[in-house]
Amino acid sequence: MEHPEPISLERHRGVAHLRFANPERANAMTPGWWRTLPVLLDDLAQDAAVRAVVISGEGKHFCAGMDLDCFAGMEAGRHEIEGARWRNNFRNNLLKAQAVFSRLEALRMPVIAVPHGACLGATVDLLCACDIRISAAGASFAVHETNIALTPDAGTLPRLTRLLPEGLVRELVFSGRRMPVEEAERWGFVNRVLPDAAQALDAALDLAREIATKSPTALWGSKEMLNYGRDHSVGDTLRYIAAWQSGMISFDEIASSIEAQRARRPAEFPDVHLTASLFE
Repeated sequence: MEHPEPISLERHRGVAHLRFANPERANAMTPGWWRTLPVLLDDLAQDAAVRAVVISGEGKHFCAGMDLDCFAGMEAGRHEIEGARWRNNFRNNLLKAQAVFSRLEALRMPVIAVPHGACLGATVDLLCACDIRISAAGASFAVHETNIALTPDAGTLPRLTRLLPEGLVRELVFSGRRMPVEEAERWGFVNRVLPDAAQALDAALDLAREIATKSPTALWGSKEMLNYGRDHSVGDTLRYIAAWQSGMISFDEIASSIEAQRARRPAEFPDVHLTASLFE
């Protein structure tokens, strides 16, 4: 039986650090990776104390994209199973892969990625699902799928056009070229660039710690509204914000925050309240 993918998860004072720890395989998305990450994301979603998440990778590359073993696994049985049934199973596997990145995007807390090295293919899918990207110098990004006769299918196409100009996205997708980190920063795909991976990680953790001082309900609502507004009209989003704010506003937290600012001390907020599922 294959062991779980080495992905570590540490928590400290409201900040969770999720680290890809398989540098021998350049942190590639192996079958074990696809099984392990959703479990960890579900764990984070249920952790009421976590207010920000940082994702980094050990070794030379943040993540090398889809591992070749995954392609072999998806192709297995193609000639033995009746065509429609095999293709339905293939589609189901793709939907599961898409759901992993959508699960990451839907976390209530901000997610900061720390890319370094070559970020190819499905790694771009992952990065697009994060809220903030703080990169190391020398990183590069490529929508690699068209270089291996694939249409990108796990989230890059709908998400990247919200992050970069559409003409540039089409160029990157159609050509499969690598976008150096300087160009990525110029277009706003990465928020900032640090000299190396260690300094980029330090900057990401510092930002996560700052974010973690904010009201977790304010963070949750802000991320929910940003994601909703990206996919809906201004009018629809304004109506949703009004409904959300009317139901979620905490005047106690507002008063506590103002009092803390006047006293020039950090405000303290309770963690979000998460109860066990009614169906468990």
